[in-house]
Amino acid sequence: MSVAVNADVLGQVRRIVQDTIKISAERLDLDAEFVELGIDSIIAMELMEGLSRHFAINFTPAQFLNVATVRELAAYIEGLAPAAAAAAPAVEAPRVAETAAPADPLRALLDSVKQRHAIDLTGRRFDTLDQIVDEMVEHHLDHWLPRLPEHTAQPAAHSAAGADEVAIVGLSCRFPDAPDAAAFWDNLIAGRNSIREIPAERWDWRAIYAERPAPGKSISKWGALIEDADRFDAAFFGLSAQEARLIDPQERLLLQEAYRALQDAGVDPARLAGSATGVFVGYEYAEYEQYLRRNMEHLPGLVCSSSSPSYYLANRLSYLFDLRGPSESVNVNCASSALAIHRACRSLIDGESELALAGAACLHLFGDDYVTASQYGLLSPDGRCAVFDDGANGFTRGEGVGVVVLKRLDRARADGDRIYATIKTSRLRNRGRGASLSEVKFDAIADAVGGCYAQAGLSPAQIDYVELNGYAKKWADSFEFEGLRQVFAAAPAGKTCALGSLKGNIGHLEPANGVAGLIKLALSMHHRAFPPTITRQRPSSFIDLDDAAHPLYLAERRIGFDEIRRAPGTPVRAGLSSFADSGVNVHLLVEEYLESAVPAAASVAAAQLLVLSARDGERLRAAADELAAFLEREPAPALDAVARTLQCGREAMRHRLAFAAADTAQAAALLRRFASSEDHAAAWAGLQREGLYRGDAADDRAHPLSGLIGADMAALALQQGRTDGNWSAAAQLWAHGVAMPWQRLWPDAAPRTLSLPGYAFARERHWMDLPETGVASADEVASAPAPTPAVAAIASAPRWRFARAGSEGAAGEVATAAPADKLERFLRQEIATRTGADAERLDAGADLIALGLDSMAIAELIAGLGDLLGLALPPSLLFRYPQPRQLALHLAELHPHAADVAMWADDAAPAAANEPIADDSDGEATGETRTIDHAARLVPMRAGEGAPWLLLPGADGSVLSLRLLAQALDDGRPVFGFDAAGLDGAALPSNLEQAAADNLAALRAAGLRGPYRLLGYSNGGVLGFEMTRQLAGQGEPPEALVLLDSVCPPQRTRSEAQLTAATFAHLLAGLGGRAAIDADALAAMDEAARGEHLYALIAAQGLQLSRDYFMATYRVAAASERLCRAYTVPALPAEVRVGLVRALQGYPEAPADYGWNAHLPAPLRRIDVDCDHYTAIEAGAVEAVADAVRRCLQAAAPAKAPRGRAVAARSGGPAKRRQRGDDALAAEAD
Repeated sequence: MSVAVNADVLGQVRRIVQDTIKISAERLDLDAEFVELGIDSIIAMELMEGLSRHFAINFTPAQFLNVATVRELAAYIEGLAPAAAAAAPAVEAPRVAETAAPADPLRALLDSVKQRHAIDLTGRRFDTLDQIVDEMVEHHLDHWLPRLPEHTAQPAAHSAAGADEVAIVGLSCRFPDAPDAAAFWDNLIAGRNSIREIPAERWDWRAIYAERPAPGKSISKWGALIEDADRFDAAFFGLSAQEARLIDPQERLLLQEAYRALQDAGVDPARLAGSATGVFVGYEYAEYEQYLRRNMEHLPGLVCSSSSPSYYLANRLSYLFDLRGPSESVNVNCASSALAIHRACRSLIDGESELALAGAACLHLFGDDYVTASQYGLLSPDGRCAVFDDGANGFTRGEGVGVVVLKRLDRARADGDRIYATIKTSRLRNRGRGASLSEVKFDAIADAVGGCYAQAGLSPAQIDYVELNGYAKKWADSFEFEGLRQVFAAAPAGKTCALGSLKGNIGHLEPANGVAGLIKLALSMHHRAFPPTITRQRPSSFIDLDDAAHPLYLAERRIGFDEIRRAPGTPVRAGLSSFADSGVNVHLLVEEYLESAVPAAASVAAAQLLVLSARDGERLRAAADELAAFLEREPAPALDAVARTLQCGREAMRHRLAFAAADTAQAAALLRRFASSEDHAAAWAGLQREGLYRGDAADDRAHPLSGLIGADMAALALQQGRTDGNWSAAAQLWAHGVAMPWQRLWPDAAPRTLSLPGYAFARERHWMDLPETGVASADEVASAPAPTPAVAAIASAPRWRFARAGSEGAAGEVATAAPADKLERFLRQEIATRTGADAERLDAGADLIALGLDSMAIAELIAGLGDLLGLALPPSLLFRYPQPRQLALHLAELHPHAADVAMWADDAAPAAANEPIADDSDGEATGETRTIDHAARLVPMRAGEGAPWLLLPGADGSVLSLRLLAQALDDGRPVFGFDAAGLDGAALPSNLEQAAADNLAALRAAGLRGPYRLLGYSNGGVLGFEMTRQLAGQGEPPEALVLLDSVCPPQRTRSEAQLTAATFAHLLAGLGGRAAIDADALAAMDEAARGEHLYALIAAQGLQLSRDYFMATYRVAAASERLCRAYTVPALPAEVRVGLVRALQGYPEAPADYGWNAHLPAPLRRIDVDCDHYTAIEAGAVEAVADAVRRCLQAAAPAKAPRGRAVAARSGGPAKRRQRGDDALAAEAD
């Protein structure tokens, strides 16, 4: 935030703030945040009114949230009303009669209205500009309007050329027989038809097919479908396997193509966080959501309001990438994606968005809509899309996903983007009233098309090609042609405008048809050729394309731009039509982008440094294989352009590969070598000897020496490579997690971004296999996609059984394997059982959280592993060894005898085959102790330097529940957590004071010294408060206490039974179950019976959860609530900085401070986060919570609120803005 340059404005704002909050000038810190000054929402409203009156502006709450200090406020006021600020009297300068300040701005405006419009309002009092406008509109409009000059509403003028045009800077797609844009283009040029019979693994068309129209039947058995529509890389997007199964496959595929489109544009999505990037998505069908709704009784929780609905198509993209521009999902039938593109263009031109993603997805997962479309006579019985053909008898359905990245042309030029083509303009119309609701009206088509060209200032004679809407019905096609003929009637003689359609290639993609057409045209402009149209076998008798009176002809062969370019330097132009039964008509005008060739900067070194990264090792090898295939294609791309695109245009992920190559052939060979290598540390060392540097950035960043490598060293390594061609130092640094300032390698004349292969997403099957009961009819014929042969093969592979070392329980031939390998296989299988993943393909090098396990599943996993080994394993193991492979290696090294478990394949494995077989051994056979010291339940959660964080979990008592929060609190301090007494079966504390004293004793026994920072979640906040009181009473007050959605006990209005019901419902949903829980019935039970009843609900649904684990957790949780309610909250004996992070959807019935201020010597600082009580510690909200915790602690001393007012929280402000500023400074070193 800039500061005010006008000292007078700053002085005036300071005086108004002083008067408002009643504070003296010497006590008012101009750089203190408003929350520190005690400015809450009530004071803010009073302050805004005063500022608005004084400066004659309309200062709104939304604008107020942009500032956080008095100095920032003055700068903002100066920007809002520069004229008023400049005209305002100086505060400190003496008044001079000769240079008296001008009259009040409102008075000047009233005088102007009187003089220019003969309306005298000078005798009236107006306090704001809005009041004057309202008076003019309400009482003087008839007198005022005639005096206004004609044509006042002109399009906004932009200073730069290209400000009214939009550049296509990136794109990605998955279409039938085309997993990417390169394959799509190859298919188009080759004239490939991807329509074929619907495969049996999708759904059984034979059950609903009829050769002739019949009720309840489909006349079509054809489709142009994409492969693996049920596959998705959930882990890449931070989604659990369970949630992924509940998300519409259209939404999932859209996520992947949007990410690839950004890669194609050379944009790292991480750099878009918080930006004005818009998302515009078209859709039509919601088959998967309907499928889930028909089977609600089999689903885990209220999923249909959180995961599958179509209104999340755009929102999930905005959410995952933290995009702050418009986010719109639109459904106008077949014109949906064209409308989304139109909206994106307008948003960019109007300045609403800086960058835009526009696209659509269309999948046909079931047969229902085939039947419906057949009843309306829309589908072709012969599997064609015969646009403009005499035999056109309907369309064949196609599938696909496409996304384009758009930017205003002037900005794209300034940013040096690679530009596929430009959208000169777009026009949106509705056909209006007709003979029927879905009538095709040629005059409406002519209006949309002709008006579009007129908007661009072009005549139809300047258009070289039109991509047809293509109804594929003889009658409707003729209306589209007639509309075009009207538009082109005045064109000069000669066939100069080609017509084309991609529907013969990939069918009708319905809502995605518009974006598919745009991608076709963008690729055509990029490759300087229009592909052949394959829809027509026999000319339609309704369409006279040979008539010399119009310039239209069908592009039935490849048309190179050199054939049709009207003059040197003249761009080729193409229209794109998308018309819908909904009445929406959209036409886009696309233009070839011509620019003078700019020579690339000469490379000092012959070799180039190539870098590649992925989320895991398997994906990294897949990416290397795909990039090698790309480099082996002819003609080979420029290696410097490849290097720059990989360095500057891709996200730097955890698993990395870096190497130098002199040419594309060497680069491809090295990539093939890496792709065929094994993925472990010993293999990496061998690769390094060959110049291939493989690293794990997450592991390497944890190394103590990593912090010593700064930007200067990274820049020096790059300079060395650029000077002498020795890239080994830079390669090693980047591969091991060091951020590199790549842009320093490339001057202004750098090579353009290339369209390299996009991220190699994993293809795991995510599908809810449901029985289709519920309200579905008995003759329901549609079914879910069947597993592919590969999945079936994995599913039929032998499952493994395990028994403790020395056990005689093995029922088959015991497998020979290293102890660590056995434990890793056990962990893989257990994780797969809990997440629905494929054990054979599961990444044992990924964190358990990333693999889809929540804290409860992790706790169970450790308990099961401990049972197998005969050891009591502490939760701290998971913080030191969070990856299955790490954990297996550690335990095998520490307990080699116990780790050498029995393992055998069981071809006839029962449902519980994964569970370890119990035995009667007491563990003495191994010669090892079966108990590991829990260090008094104090769990190290993260290493660091300085005074530690102490985390106190909620009622469940497990520090595992705070694992994500511990990671997100990334301030360099060590983090410890307290497991509650009783989780291990030990005695429970008799009161809260004892529990706090026990924790402090554990601290001292561990040798930890303060001042501590305590953070307590839920009931853990109450325990943290008592620990703070005891520490303060002992003369060791902690540095701070943060209460995370923790309600002070006297303010708890919900009964124990009500809280138990709500918490259990959340637990049940996390397990994949659902049940109505009667709080009144729970209240009537004693504590023990209540626990048994709740576990019976879990068991009744066949859900996996250990009874012992559940009952231990329930026992601790019930005791925690009981102790908190019995606790008499005292006053803190000394000032301690106290903050409250409140979940807005947590306890709305509680007071804003949750009742804590009554027990504090100074009001706490509250920060609100938009989440509920339970999701506050889960993925999706935990980063915002961690940010709120940091903001709570920003003040250097305990908060003291002037005038006794509690400090109000704000959802935005300088913390986020400063974070964005830090991100911008760090953007180069990425």
